[in-house]
Formats: sequence, C-alpha cells, structure tokens
Amino acid sequence: MHRVRRELLERQATSLGLPLQFICLPAFPPNSLYEDRVCAALRPFLPQGVRRAVFGDLFLGDIRAWRDALMRPLGMEAWYPL
Repeated sequence: MHRVRRELLERQATSLGLPLQFICLPAFPPNSLYEDRVCAALRPFLPQGVRRAVFGDLFLGDIRAWRDALMRPLGMEAWYPL
C-alpha cells in the first residue's frame, strides 16, 4: 500500500525483534474488504496481549480517525506513524 519493498519491511522487523503480519489486498480494495482482512489479521495477537497496531499514515486526519474506529472494537489502539 505504501510501496515499501517487502524485503525491507522484513529486515526491519527482524532487526527489531518484532512480529510482522502482512495482509494481502487487491489494488484499491473496498473498505469492507480492507476492514475484514485487517481485523482478521490482528485478532490472533489479542490473546498474546498485543493492544497496539502501527500504521504509516502521517497527515490524513480522516484516515487516522477511520483506523482508530476500526481498532476500537478489537480493544486495540492505532499508533502513527510507523
């Protein structure tokens, strides 16, 4: 989505010792598909005590509000930017 090479993300996560969850989406997915896949990818982390998800949005207040609302039912908090 942000056009960052997968290899770079994998190397960064490995160097930080952080889990990395990729979510496969088609180009320009409808919001409902995005929401379903993001929530499905994050739910398995809840039993491990994970309560924060990090996103790369910098300045788009409306997108940040949408992501915040998406995380709330999961009991998670969105952090910006990655």
